[in-house]
Amino acid sequence: MVVALRETAKKHLLAAKGEKDNTQTVRLWLNQITPDNYNKKETELRGLLFGDRIAVNEPGFEEQDSEFQIDEAKKLIVVQTIFRKAQSEHPYAGFYA
Repeated sequence: MVVALRETAKKHLLAAKGEKDNTQTVRLWLNQITPDNYNKKETELRGLLFGDRIAVNEPGFEEQDSEFQIDEAKKLIVVQTIFRKAQSEHPYAGFYA
């Protein structure tokens, strides 16, 4: 039973570490975004959230797997960080919008 508890704890610690790493990665990218590097950062964030998926209105779109899901945790981090930045950096609020 102790071994099972240790394995469960280890699994949960690894999951928490992965979530923390994702949060730090997203926040790092968003904290570096400026009007000058917007296109580059947009591409990086898009890759993080969507992988290599192509949107319906983009060239090269083909019918994709209907099971595709956006990582909700990462999406929430992006929304919260952009909202926080827009509130605290008033001159750039329009940019973040």
